[in-house]
Amino acid sequence: MSESKYGKYIVRGVASKESMPGVIPSAFGEPKDWAGINHRIKWDYVSKPVRIEEAHSHDFEEFLCFMGTNPNDTEEFGAEIEVSMGIEGEKQVINTPTVVVIPKGMVHSPINFKKVDKPVIYSSIYMAKEYVKKPV
Repeated sequence: MSESKYGKYIVRGVASKESMPGVIPSAFGEPKDWAGINHRIKWDYVSKPVRIEEAHSHDFEEFLCFMGTNPNDTEEFGAEIEVSMGIEGEKQVINTPTVVVIPKGMVHSPINFKKVDKPVIYSSIYMAKEYVKKPV
């Protein structure tokens, strides 16, 4: 296909193989350039209870998005997830479609998918070219 004027704004990918039991990640990897915009997005399809990440922070903002997978009922959410926030690890319970805003420098995680009755999508959107964690 020939190069087009707006082709640089299209990033394609497909789901890849299971990365840990019950988690299938997106397969976009780390493209070298997203049309000059410093951000990344990834998503995982989670179908089993699993704990991901350890407590950390970043030098950038991040959005953690949790969505159901039923296109006929966008409010349906068949999971219970604990997201730890702050240096004290205060647990926030997610049991509806939710976006968690993580300001630059805020300690967060682990993310514990305690109960998964129906698969959910977990997406991370962050404002940086690279995903760099600072351990606590």
